[in-house]
Amino acid sequence: MDAVDHAELVELRRRAYGPGRDVAAGDLDRLRTLEERAVAASTAADAGPAAESEAEPVAGTDARADPDPGAGPALAAPGDRPDGEPTSGPRTSARRRRRVGVLWAASLAAAVAGTAVLGSMLAAPPGREVAVVRLDPDLPLPEHMRDWFGGAETGSAPFHGLTVVRLANDMSAFPDRGRTCLSIQPARAAMGTTEGGGCSAGRFGASARLVVNFGAPEELREVYPVGTALLFDLRGDSVHVRADDLARLPTPASAR
Repeated sequence: MDAVDHAELVELRRRAYGPGRDVAAGDLDRLRTLEERAVAASTAADAGPAAESEAEPVAGTDARADPDPGAGPALAAPGDRPDGEPTSGPRTSARRRRRVGVLWAASLAAAVAGTAVLGSMLAAPPGREVAVVRLDPDLPLPEHMRDWFGGAETGSAPFHGLTVVRLANDMSAFPDRGRTCLSIQPARAAMGTTEGGGCSAGRFGASARLVVNFGAPEELREVYPVGTALLFDLRGDSVHVRADDLARLPTPASAR
């Protein structure tokens, strides 16, 4: 393989297997052809030293003849194998093509897997998932909020001093009354506390975002310091909670 083909092979491999995969079907055919050439060249290079290391026959003698009947079996001549299978020819070419095909399939599988992993990493929201809260349709709301939602609540759950409430046909979603909403409220009545809410829109599910402040319940601040951002994502009967510590304030212990 010359330098031009090698450079083209390197570029096509980068486009086919690297991040941001961008390769057309015709380029894939060209890549496969260059891969076959590279394997054939590598096989020929490996076979060269082995052929040169064989002892050359003495002039005027037959390399396959046994000079001494009692000296044991003669050495196999270059091009022969003990099992009678030739080292070159149609069978060898077929094996080489099968080898290229296996390598080609494996490289494509690795590229697809790498793309899937990279895509899932890019699609994941920021922060880390810290909890999955299961909503209970039979759990009564705290007394101070039992009249807040007009019977729209369809499930709730406690979360470190907060109450997570799922709502259906909530009046706050007017005029689109068919949406599902999520409300995050303090479990005990308090002023200036942490709260949040949000409703679904089209195929986007309901979610709520908030930042832990100094008025948040103590149970929440003990786990998530002031400044921690929390995302509550409603998925069916569960709420997935993610936390982002980027803006949180340092605790006294970490400030020392």
